[in-house]
Amino acid sequence: MPVEPTGTLVLGMPTLAEQIDSALHVAGVTPRVEDRIALLKRALAMIDSAGSSMSKGDARRLRAMAEGKLRDEASVDD
Repeated sequence: MPVEPTGTLVLGMPTLAEQIDSALHVAGVTPRVEDRIALLKRALAMIDSAGSSMSKGDARRLRAMAEGKLRDEASVDD
């Protein structure tokens, strides 16, 4: 006999930091260089516009990740 669910599991919207972290992950698995760079630049723009929507610690961590990945892309082009 199948078990009936007792309630509905509802997940909230991801935080801004989680959204940016996801974008950085997607950039890492995106095959086209142009798309990776666009995602990384958009992530940086989101961090810049975050204001008080994100902790300073998250902003620093995510910025370092995005900038590091952009540097890696630039060094591959050289």
